[in-house]
Amino acid sequence: TNVPDIRSLAFSPDGQTIVAGAATRKPELAVKLWHIKSGREQMVLGGHTNHVHFVGFSPDGKTLATAGGDLSIRLWDWKTAGELGTYPKAHKLDIMTVAWSPDGKRLVSTSQDGEVKMWDVRSTKRALASKDDRPSKGK
Repeated sequence: TNVPDIRSLAFSPDGQTIVAGAATRKPELAVKLWHIKSGREQMVLGGHTNHVHFVGFSPDGKTLATAGGDLSIRLWDWKTAGELGTYPKAHKLDIMTVAWSPDGKRLVSTSQDGEVKMWDVRSTKRALASKDDRPSKGK
C-alpha cells in the first residue's frame, strides 16, 4: 500500500484496522484505513485540507481523532466514515499531536504555536475556554 509521507499510524483497538495520516494537501490521501488481514483499503476520511500529523482512537475504540496542518481536530465514527464533529481552528499553527483521556471524555492537543489545549468531547467545546472555540457540527 502506498501513502506519501506518513506522519502518524494507529491500530484500531480490535487490532483489525490500521489508520494512517499523511503529509498531503489532497483530502483523498490524507487519512486512510486498511483491513490488516487482507491489506485492502477500507476507506478514506476526506475532511482535512492539509497535512495530517495525528491519528488516534478513543479508549473505547468508537471514535477516531485526526489533526494537522489545516488547524482542525476532527472526530470520526471510523466504521461508517461519518464525521462526528470538528474543531475548525483549534490552534493558530499546525496541530502536531492529540491525546485522549483514559475515559475518552477529553482530548488534549498541542501545536507548533506552543499552546496545549484541552477539549471536552461530550459537549464538543474547549474545556474551560471561550465560546469562540466551539467546533462546528459534523456532516
